[in-house]
Amino acid sequence: MLQTSLESAFNIVKKLVEDFDGNKDYHLTPAYSEQSARHDFIDNFLIAFGAI
Repeated sequence: MLQTSLESAFNIVKKLVEDFDGNKDYHLTPAYSEQSARHDFIDNFLIAFGAI
């Protein structure tokens, strides 16, 4: 079970990295807000590991 959870978390984080990298130029501009970063990446990262 733990292995499945770690694999699932890994896959979610891998997808987040791919999404970020695919739009990195936009994500690194001032137009991309902290709130958007939280919604798009940080919350999902924490959810992947069961933190929230």
